[in-house]
Amino acid sequence: MDLEAWFWPVLIIVLTGGYAIAKTITINLKLTSKFNKIIVSCVVYILIIMSIYFKTIWDAFFIYVVSFFGIYLFFHYLFGILKWNKANSVLDKIHLKGITAVVISAILIIYGVWDVNHPIVHPFDIKINKHLNEQVNIGFVADIHLGTIKNDHIIDDIVNDANREKFDTFIIIGDLYDEFTKPEMTKEAIIKLSHIKTNHGIYYVEGNHDLLTEQRKKWFTDVGINVLDDKYILVNDNYYLVGRKDFRRNKIDFLDDRLTLNDLMKDISSN
Repeated sequence: MDLEAWFWPVLIIVLTGGYAIAKTITINLKLTSKFNKIIVSCVVYILIIMSIYFKTIWDAFFIYVVSFFGIYLFFHYLFGILKWNKANSVLDKIHLKGITAVVISAILIIYGVWDVNHPIVHPFDIKINKHLNEQVNIGFVADIHLGTIKNDHIIDDIVNDANREKFDTFIIIGDLYDEFTKPEMTKEAIIKLSHIKTNHGIYYVEGNHDLLTEQRKKWFTDVGINVLDDKYILVNDNYYLVGRKDFRRNKIDFLDDRLTLNDLMKDISSN
């Protein structure tokens, strides 16, 4: 099956969410004509699809609005069945107009934008059933998605936090940038990340949004960041790091050169 795992859940959310928004609009505008209802539905679905395709802040906004309109309609019909709704209720009128959904969505987005631009270090102690020559302090960062709703100053914060922690190894685990992140922003972020001070190096593994090209790979390697795309490396004669190509890159480039995990690790000792 070539469809990605998230395709069907997203399709269901878009279809049901679009229906919820269109239904709420037609109720409030008192549209009874089938033609008008179809026009409203088409406009709603076009806006949702555009927001998802262009991956902007409106993408998140529509997801929240879809969610809350869906919740609204669920309770609207439930109250109707149970005869709990009151036609002249102020709260019912406010909710019916979608104001609740919009306000809550705006609050969550404002908080979300603030939150993603203020990274926090979360420490974890992990024990493995393998012998290590010495304890290792490894830092990870993932899903920065630079340029979507994040300012480039977040990279400075990550570098400063990482240097305070004094990691032995630092790993960038995919989705540093998005498909629409400006190349100059991506390159500048890579240069800044190379300033993280470690004992055993900085490593990068691509994510499904990175779409790692040879040019971008060169940006990493030129500043000393090791790219693990279907590669492994023995770090300090103590432990292995293994990184894989993202499976989506093969589909986009029409290639079939992504190694299986068994093939990639066949020469690594399991002791």
